[in-house]
Amino acid sequence: MSITHYIFRCKRQNIVLLVWTILNSLCVLGNGLTSAQALTSLVNLNIRQFLLWCGIQLIINIIWMVQIKQVVPARERALQAMNQVMRADISDRIAKAGYQNYHKYTQDSYASWMTYDMETLNDMGFEVLELMISQILNITVGILTLVIYHPSFVVTIILFANLMVLAPKVFSKRLSEQAVAFTQKNEALLNQISDVLSGYTVLLGANKLHHIGQKISQCGTAYADSKVSYAKTFGNMMAIQNGTSFISQIAIIAQAGFLYSLHRVPIGSVSSAPYFASIIFPSLTGFFANYAELKNCQAIFEKWQSLETTDEFETEVQLDFSNNLEISNLKLQLGNTQIALPDLLIKPGDKIAIVGPSGSGKSSLLKTLVKHYLPHSGKITLDHQNYQKLPSHQVQSLVSLVSQNAYLFKDSLRYNLTLGHEISDETLLQTLNQVQMADWLANQPEGFNSHIDPAQLSGGQKQRLCLARALLENKPILLLDEASSALDKVNRQRIEQLLLNQADKTILLVTHQLSPETEALCNQVLYVG
Repeated sequence: MSITHYIFRCKRQNIVLLVWTILNSLCVLGNGLTSAQALTSLVNLNIRQFLLWCGIQLIINIIWMVQIKQVVPARERALQAMNQVMRADISDRIAKAGYQNYHKYTQDSYASWMTYDMETLNDMGFEVLELMISQILNITVGILTLVIYHPSFVVTIILFANLMVLAPKVFSKRLSEQAVAFTQKNEALLNQISDVLSGYTVLLGANKLHHIGQKISQCGTAYADSKVSYAKTFGNMMAIQNGTSFISQIAIIAQAGFLYSLHRVPIGSVSSAPYFASIIFPSLTGFFANYAELKNCQAIFEKWQSLETTDEFETEVQLDFSNNLEISNLKLQLGNTQIALPDLLIKPGDKIAIVGPSGSGKSSLLKTLVKHYLPHSGKITLDHQNYQKLPSHQVQSLVSLVSQNAYLFKDSLRYNLTLGHEISDETLLQTLNQVQMADWLANQPEGFNSHIDPAQLSGGQKQRLCLARALLENKPILLLDEASSALDKVNRQRIEQLLLNQADKTILLVTHQLSPETEALCNQVLYVG
C-alpha cells in the first residue's frame, strides 16, 4: 500500500488529470511570455506586434479557463476511483484477518480508516502530489525562461533553492509523528462517541446525560490539540520557507534590473522576471513543504497494514461431519481468567442441552467451536482431525452459531435471511412460517425486498429472523446460545421443538433454564458451573 500503488491502479483517471495539469503549466508559461513580448513590442512602438501578442495572450487565457473548469471534476474522479480501490483493499484485508486479528481493532477504528484516514490521504497525499507535479512543471518552465533571458539567473535560483531545502529536513520527522498522532486521536474520538452514545439509556436512568458532552469533550480536546500542534509545526516551516522565497524574488527582480541596465536583456524580461520568480520560488516553497506532508501519508498505510492477515483461507482440506466431534481437557485464557470447559463427545444428530449460570463457560464453549476463541490447552478433534488446524472458513461451512444478541443488517429482509445466497421465495416463506414470522412478513410493504431497520424490531423478532437465517444456511451443526431468550414461553417452546425434531441436525443448546419439554427432546443434558 502506497500513494503510487493506487495512482497506477487507477491510471486512466490519473492520466486524464495529468494532461489537464500539464496544460495548466503551459498556460502559465504562455501567459508570462506573451506578456513580456507585448511589453517589448510596445516599448519599441510596434503596435501591430503588440496587438498580436495581446490576442495570443487572450487565446491562452481562454484555454486556461477551460483547463480550470475541467481539472476540478477530473481530480474528483481520480480521487473517488482511488478511494474505492482503497476501501476494497481494506475490506479484503479485514475479510482475510481471521477472528482474532479482526478484534485487535474496534469497528470504529475500521470506520475511521475508510473515512477520516482516506480524507487525510486525499488532502495530504493525492491532492498534494498533484500540486507537487504542477509545482515541478511551473518551476521547470520558469527556470528555462529565465535562463533563456540570461544564464546568470540559474546561479541565483540554485543558491536560494538550496536554502529552501533545509526547512523541510528540520521539520519532517516532527510532522510525521504529529500526522500519525492526530489520526490516532481521531480514532479515539470516534470510539468514545460510539461508546458513550451506546450507553445513553444507562446515563438517562442515572440522570447523568451531561456525561455525554463531558466524555466526548475530553477526546475532542485531545484531537483538537493534536491538530493544532501539527498546524504550529507546519506553520513554522512555512514561515521560514516563505521568508526565503520573498528574499529570492527580490533578488531576481534586482538581477533583472541590473542586467537590463547593462543592455543584456530586453525590457520585457524585467516585467516577466518577477512573474516567473513569483512562480518558481513559491512553488519551491510549496514543493518542499508538500513533500514533507506527502511522506507522512506512508504512516497511514503502515497502520492499515498492521492488520495481520492469515493464509488459512487459501487452504482446503477434506472435511465433513460423519464421525464425532470430541472435546477433552479444554481450557481457555480470556484476559486474566482461565476457564475450564467440559469434556464432550458429540455424535452426528445429537441434541445436547448445556445448562448453567453465567460465567460457567457455556458461551465460551460455543465460541471455541466456531473458532472465535483459541484453546489455551486441551484438544478438539473433528472426525479424528485436529480442530485447531482446520481452516476457519471450512469450519464455518459446517457450523452455524445463533447468539442471544441477534444481529441484523440495515438492508433488505431478503439479504438478512440469505446473506446473498440464491434461495427461492417459497423456501424463505416456509422458513419464516416455522419461526412464527409469516404474519409479520405479510405486513411488510415490499415483502422480502422490504428494508429492515433493526431498531424498529423487538428482541424476539430479531431472534426469530436470525434463527430463520441459520435454518436457511442448512449446516449440519447448529449452536444456539440463548438464541430464543427474548421469546415468550409458548413461542420459545414451539421453536425449540421445531429445531430439536430435525433428525439431520446436530444441536448444542445453551440455556439458563431448561424446560421439561425441551429436556425430553435432548439425548444429552450437560450441567456446568
